[in-house]
Order: sequence, then C-alpha cells, then structure tokens
Amino acid sequence: MIEAPGPMLSSMVSKRRETAFAWARAHRGVEREVDDAALRVLRGTAPPDLRGTLFRCGPGRLSANGTHYRHLFDGDGHVCRFHFAGDGSVRFRNRFVQTREFIAERDARRALFRSFGTNKPGGVRRNAFDPIFKNAANTTAFAHQGRLYALWEAGLPHRLDPVTLETLARETFGDRLLDKENAWTRIAGRELPFTAHPRVDPRTKELFAFGLSNGPVQRLHLYRADASHVMAPPEEHKLDALYFVHDFALTARFRVLFLCPARFDVVRTMLGLATPVSGMTYEPSRPTRIWLVPRDKRAVEPIVLEMPACFVFHHVNAWDDEDGNVRCHALRIDSYPELPHPYDTDTLSVAPSKKAVPFYTEFVLDPRLRTVRAKRRFDTPCELPYVEPARATSAHRFSWATATDPQSPMQVFTRLVKFDCAQSTETVREFAPGFPGEPVFVPRGDGGRGDDGWVLSMGYSARDGASILEVCDAATLESVCTLELPVTVPPGFHGCWTE
Repeated sequence: MIEAPGPMLSSMVSKRRETAFAWARAHRGVEREVDDAALRVLRGTAPPDLRGTLFRCGPGRLSANGTHYRHLFDGDGHVCRFHFAGDGSVRFRNRFVQTREFIAERDARRALFRSFGTNKPGGVRRNAFDPIFKNAANTTAFAHQGRLYALWEAGLPHRLDPVTLETLARETFGDRLLDKENAWTRIAGRELPFTAHPRVDPRTKELFAFGLSNGPVQRLHLYRADASHVMAPPEEHKLDALYFVHDFALTARFRVLFLCPARFDVVRTMLGLATPVSGMTYEPSRPTRIWLVPRDKRAVEPIVLEMPACFVFHHVNAWDDEDGNVRCHALRIDSYPELPHPYDTDTLSVAPSKKAVPFYTEFVLDPRLRTVRAKRRFDTPCELPYVEPARATSAHRFSWATATDPQSPMQVFTRLVKFDCAQSTETVREFAPGFPGEPVFVPRGDGGRGDDGWVLSMGYSARDGASILEVCDAATLESVCTLELPVTVPPGFHGCWTE
C-alpha cells in the first residue's frame, strides 16, 4: 500500500506547483506599452538618494500571430525603463524592440522567420534551406558610453533611444559587422553575429565582444570598439564545429572563451529537420576547451587549455593574478541544461537532474603550463550572476545572482543570493512562490566596501499577482521597497544601470 505524502512533502510540492503557475502567469505576455507611468509602492519606501535608470530586456511575449514559441529564447524582444529621480519617485516606460522581423510579422499577421527553438509553421517544406533566423533582440539591455542597445547573440545589436526606448538603428559599427567576403553570410543577409554579453574594460572604456557564424567553415569573430564607438576590423578564427558559446570573460591580457562540447547540428538545421536547439548535441566524452586570446595582439593563435566536459552559460568575472594565471569565476554545469518553458507547469514544478544545475566555480588557468584547476566556491545553485561593472577585469569580493534551494532545486529560481568571496559566505533571500529576476547592483556613492548600495530585481510576486521591481539592501538582501509594474512583464534575462 502506498502511503500518502507527509505534510512537509505535501507543502513542498504545493509550493512548487504554486510557483510554477506564478511563472506561467508572469509569461502571459506584455499586453500594452506604457509611455511614462509612476510606479505604485506596494511596501516600503523608494530610496530618495537612488538616482539613475535601470534598463531590463527579455522576451515580451512567447506567442504571436498564431504561433506559440517553443523556447524562452524565441520571445519577441521587449525593454523596460525604470527611472529613479532621486526624490523617492520611480517612473516606468516599456517598448517592444522594433526589429524588421517584428515589424514584418506584425504586418503579415503570421510567422515569417525561424527562431532558436521554433521553426516556421509548414514543416520541412517551409524551413529547409532557409538560413535567415529572426533577430529577437530579447536578451540584454546594454549601455556603453551614452548608447543603449538591445542584444541577441546571433545578429546585429539594435540601438535604442535611452529616454523614449524608440528603436533607432540596426547597429553595424560603421559596417564592421557586415561581412563583405563570405558567400554564405551574404545569403543570410551579410550580418555578422554579435554576442548578447559584451564586456567593457572599466579603465579604457573599450567594448569587447564576439560572435560565432555558420557556413562551409564555422568562424569565431572577435570585436573591439573604443570609447567613441569606433570598431577595429574584426579578428577571425576558424572552428572545427559550431559551438554554443553564450558568454565570455575579459581580463587585462585576455579574452576568455569556453568552447564546451555543446554543438549545433548544422546539416539537420539547414534541412529544416531541426531547430538550432533541438538539433544541438552535448558530448560528455569530449573535453571543454578554453581559449585565451590575447587582447592586444591581432591574428595570434589562442592559447588552448583542456578540461573535462562541462557547460557554462554565464561568467561572473575574470582577472590576471600576480602569478601570471587567469582566474575566471563562472557558473559551471555538468551537462547542458533544459530551460523551463512557462506553458509546461507540470515540468516546472519538478526538480531537474542535479547534473544540470549551475554552481559558482573558480577556474585557475595557467597559460604557460596550459593547465586548468577548477574548484566549486559555493554550494547554492545559481544563475544570472552580476558583478559591479567597475570591478570587471580585477579581483572582486561580492557578486549577486538568482538562486534555488540546493536540497530541492526547481527549474525556476526563487531566491536571490549574495556571494562573499573573501569570507566564503552566502546571504539568501527567498521569494517563493514568486521569483526574482537578474539582480543589478547599484553602489551608494563610491560603493564603500563593495556591497554598500542596492540590488534591483524585476520579478513576479504571487502574493500581489503582479510583476514587481524589488529594491533590496545589497548587503543583507532585505527589502527596501516593492514597486508594482502597471503591466505584466516576463522577468526576462539581463539589464544594466546607468546614471
């Protein structure tokens, strides 16, 4: 006879289910664009000394024109703007990114483009030999030297007006991101891919980025733009496969890229038999290769290090230590993870395999001996890490991330966590059955000891049945205030703070 679950287990399952349904409600899609609205304070008081603007980017909707997108990465790009006036008031504006694909599908009232996880309706006949994928502009809101971009890792950046959020241009950086030589790229529109995770050197204000392109030969493109937005000619390296590389790290000497054994099946995708994600394979028998590419020497072969297979979505930070090593902090996963889809509430409420859980890990990379040492620094599963941009390329003490219960990890992260690398301690704040989004740290003044300030997180409150912006004390993660958004907005992926 099967015994009924005990009260503790029943409570845990109930909370998971409640969180899963909250996740689904949060992803219903943005129903309207707001021009300039004052946010209502649900609890607490907005800090009167907090002045500046938070931008957040993500998929604004996961179905359109009769098509349900099958992956979180496919949703149409949408940007939120939160302006803190410095007097305790916060104003809100939101806009869908007006990509040419978004406009074309809106006008045609049907799906016209393939996506990362969703093919066009019509089966193989409509998708075979179609190399043009929708630039969703849905991953990162990124500011650099007075410019604001909505980024998607397989196409051009979209430049936005930082006040109105009007879409201004499909950014080519003076045509540096237009491929004039490769025939395959010409067929696909000539546009080179540009990562959703650029890095800026806080000393030189230079922007570094990369992109991976398909063709008869797979290529890695490395980009560098100065503080005046002038981009140097891209560097190019040939690859033996089209790897899934989402992020990279930057030090004073190197660009650090993890080529994990997650590869796209280019043939099946081009034949229309698979989407990029459904055709991707993870091969644990192959090593993870780490490329250290010198920053200041062009056309130099990368220093290649190898380690056992793993997958990395996001890097925390990296720097050169006094021994000549590169110390890279990243979120290591034992295999490629399945990302949650808001339509599947049953799967959302079940803990995934612990092999696919990301943990904060320190990699010590020796470019002379070409060795890798890896050590897990913290035991809380986490994602969407954030380090103050001013600390980039140098050793940091504090970072923040979304997190989940290490004893029973869900596919939806319901916590915020602060990591203290100096003390090897963690500070956790629980939001279940709601959930937070990426934490963005804003320092108070010069930041003091490094955690003096606030953490801003756009998420969803099951208690209030609304999308919220949570303002937390960065040191303790205690709530300072909770602000209600005037529309429901999926929590999205990445954002930035500007003054």
